[in-house]
Amino acid sequence: MPNVSSVRNKIISTFYSTDVTQQTILKSPVNSWNEWDSLEEIIVGTPEYSVVPHLLPEVKPCVASAKHNFYIQNGGKYWADVIPKEHWQLLCKQVEDFVKILELEGIKVVRPVPIDHKNSYKILDFETQGFYAAMPRDFLLIVGDEMIEATMTWRSRYFEFLAYRPLTLNYWRHGAKWTIAPKPTNFSKLIKDNPINGDIANESSSYYGKVTTESEPCFDAADFIRAGRDIFAQRSQVTNLSGIEWVRRHLEPRGIKFIDLHLLIQDQCISMQHSLLLSLV
Repeated sequence: MPNVSSVRNKIISTFYSTDVTQQTILKSPVNSWNEWDSLEEIIVGTPEYSVVPHLLPEVKPCVASAKHNFYIQNGGKYWADVIPKEHWQLLCKQVEDFVKILELEGIKVVRPVPIDHKNSYKILDFETQGFYAAMPRDFLLIVGDEMIEATMTWRSRYFEFLAYRPLTLNYWRHGAKWTIAPKPTNFSKLIKDNPINGDIANESSSYYGKVTTESEPCFDAADFIRAGRDIFAQRSQVTNLSGIEWVRRHLEPRGIKFIDLHLLIQDQCISMQHSLLLSLV
């Protein structure tokens, strides 16, 4: 009777064209603890096939009210088709020039695969098109040798991970840890229809004006700033307190400390309010 473990490894090895038993002894190609160490490798996003998102409730707070009509009229169309051609060409050129500068500095640059974000999809309680794969910092949180895929709170970004899957899979094959946070399952409960309206007296400053509820965890990776074993996190339009708590619990066994910060913009000054120390020193 064959050994179950060897059979399992053989199946997985055949599927991924890689020997998992050898895989685990490899040094992870992912190793980043902060925002300032020397850069060796980076994922640079791409504006290709990016689409104007529909003006859903989660999009409205992130768009100036004067621009709402633009999104209503152009939602679902390629950005390349609805903005001046010279603007689009300049945008693409700037991204490619940035890649060249990085490479001239000896930094390895990898890119997501082009995905046609105009394709629509229907899942759970919603149907929508995609958005883009231009901002990997929103999607992927790197803590040491671990990649954490964010939940992605906008419906139009639900399947954005597909553009990055070849990269995350390759990093995992070569030894990186890979965690996928649970995606939202009920947007009608997670997203408020009118986040700005309501009685401010009945809501704390952490919730007033925020489009997300606490029905289930949600977060974007960009709402976390890494400083070694300390991570600063902020409540935002795409990250709720449950999302911060999910990341905290996940990383706590590794000795990571979390500090939740609110950035308050008042009188043209930015003040940082230390609102909650999420784990004890």
